[in-house]
Amino acid sequence: MIAVSPDVEVAPMTPCSNRSIQRTAGMSLVIAGHPMDTVKVRLQTSSQYKNAMDCVTKTIKNDGVRLNPGWESLPEYYFSALP
Repeated sequence: MIAVSPDVEVAPMTPCSNRSIQRTAGMSLVIAGHPMDTVKVRLQTSSQYKNAMDCVTKTIKNDGVRLNPGWESLPEYYFSALP
C-alpha cells in the first residue's frame, strides 16, 4: 500500500502495467549485469588482473568500449528471462 495524502487518488496497477514494469526491471538487470559478469569471469579465470578495476581498465584498453560480442544474442537472452 502506498502512503499518500487523503485527497490524492491512486489508480490501481493493472496486470499489463505491472508486467511492463517487471520487463523494464528485468531488461535493466540484464544490461547492467552483463559487463559485471564479464569482469567477474575474467577475474576468476585469469591471473593477469590485480583487481576488478585493473580488469575493467585493461578490458577497455584491449577490447574498447563496444557492444560485447555475447550481446548479439541479448534479445534472445532477455526474452528467455521474461516471466
